[in-house]
Amino acid sequence: MDASGKGREWHFLAAGTQAGPVGQVHFDELVRTGVVTRTTPVWTAGLPAWVPYGALPAELPETDLAGFHTCSCCGRLFSTDDLIDFRSHRVCGACKPLYLQRLKEGLVPAFVGIPAYEGNRAGFWIRAGAKMIDSFILWIFNSLVSVALMLALFGSAVGKRFDPDDPQFLWIFLLLYGGLFAVQFVSAALYSTWMVGKYGATLGKMACGLRITTAGGPPGYYRAFGRYAAEIVSGLMLGIGYLMVAFDSERRAFHDRICNTWVIMV
Repeated sequence: MDASGKGREWHFLAAGTQAGPVGQVHFDELVRTGVVTRTTPVWTAGLPAWVPYGALPAELPETDLAGFHTCSCCGRLFSTDDLIDFRSHRVCGACKPLYLQRLKEGLVPAFVGIPAYEGNRAGFWIRAGAKMIDSFILWIFNSLVSVALMLALFGSAVGKRFDPDDPQFLWIFLLLYGGLFAVQFVSAALYSTWMVGKYGATLGKMACGLRITTAGGPPGYYRAFGRYAAEIVSGLMLGIGYLMVAFDSERRAFHDRICNTWVIMV
């Protein structure tokens, strides 16, 4: 691959830490010695974002890179003229058939896994904002279910089905709150597992421009469920598991560490 440009300086990520700038000659030597591989995120002035070294085109212009963008599916870098705009995505010709087929099947287009690096890891406050949005969504759903259960068990305004003096009232009361707890737990687990497993983000994270990723790409359903279970542990630790984001070198919460995930800005 010819990353041409004698005066070009490169930045790259080594073990999750940003390195550089290094000159073109030094950079070429890093490629030859295997320090920079095809999966190593790299950046040079003019690139729209960090990209894996293997995603660079065979030849780069020596100066202007403003006309280059990454394909939303494969992650490779192309001239804008070689990309097709679909909705809010840019897709190369090779990925177009797969992209359209997944849209026809009602599936989310298969996007390349975005590597987590120092510049795109989400911080504490934006993650807290996303969590508040998700909590509000679940609160609305659980409130509607709670009202429905209370009307079903205790009667509507038309008349009461159970009298508080009835000996069975206590059991009905316990049944109600046990049912509400179960609904809240199951709804939160299904919401988080399905959204993260299918889209890589909950609605709150989508609203804040965040996505959950792993070293190998999207988390998948099993890891999404495991991450939700680990989040419960973070909450049981008096919230310390969440606060770790503010102090962790990789901005990872306790449940991120357990499940080997990162939350990134996209």
